[in-house]
Amino acid sequence: MALNQERVIAPEIRGCYNDSGATIAKGKIVKLHSAGPAGTVRLGAAATDPLYGVAMSDIPNGEWGDVQIGGQAIVLGGGVVNQGAQVTSDGTGNGVAAASGNSSLGTAVTAGANGQFFEVELAGPGGEAN
Repeated sequence: MALNQERVIAPEIRGCYNDSGATIAKGKIVKLHSAGPAGTVRLGAAATDPLYGVAMSDIPNGEWGDVQIGGQAIVLGGGVVNQGAQVTSDGTGNGVAAASGNSSLGTAVTAGANGQFFEVELAGPGGEAN
């Protein structure tokens, strides 16, 4: 299968394609989407979605952008998240505290609040909260 964009595979960053119909904003949590070219992403729309990473900057619809999948990422909060809590996505790609059985993006390094950025140590794609 041919690649649609030349890619540099850094250990923690992936070039991803947004086909969601809207801009994916910086700090939003994304999941892989099976339609479209390899590396297509959409917002993590549910706490049980298999989460992939975090948009490092705005990714307009129909364009490629960087998604961080490892290390410490800056996530846009969707509610109160305590330092040390596992983080998942709310219905809009914002980071919220994960409940047991939710997909987990990683662990909050700093506390988060609605509409504010906070740091998350990413667990890698496909984690699950305890």
